[in-house]
Amino acid sequence: MGSTEITIYLKPDFTIEKIKELLLKPRLKLTITNYLRKSLKLSEVAIGLLMELKNKEGTINHQINNLAYKIKNYKITLDKPFSIKRSISTAGGISFNSINVDFMLVNKPNTYVAGEMLDWEAPTGGYLLQACISNGAFVANNIINKKRQNK
Repeated sequence: MGSTEITIYLKPDFTIEKIKELLLKPRLKLTITNYLRKSLKLSEVAIGLLMELKNKEGTINHQINNLAYKIKNYKITLDKPFSIKRSISTAGGISFNSINVDFMLVNKPNTYVAGEMLDWEAPTGGYLLQACISNGAFVANNIINKKRQNK
């Protein structure tokens, strides 16, 4: 009933000062998209979100303070969120019997699953969100560690 605002940190591991420092690098002939991708290693999704801002003036014109703030404090207004009854998850997804301890598919090596791809059969949404986020971090760390071991 009503709207709410959420804040996303598009570069959570960097301080605003670090972002500003990286944004001071010369842009040369790069588009703003390529500049953000190369200087900050922002994902395509994060760059897309920045390009969708209603007031793009600070972003496209490259005002560093404004852009750094938006990267650390990207705000999204949810105008009409669903009720909790509609938001609660239901059963369905990849069976836990189909994956190994690293959340890799048993029948498809190097294919990992995480979050709501799995059959959690969770009774409420809040705990499921935490499980999905934690699971995603666990899988990402496993993939990173596996790549490091193979070098």
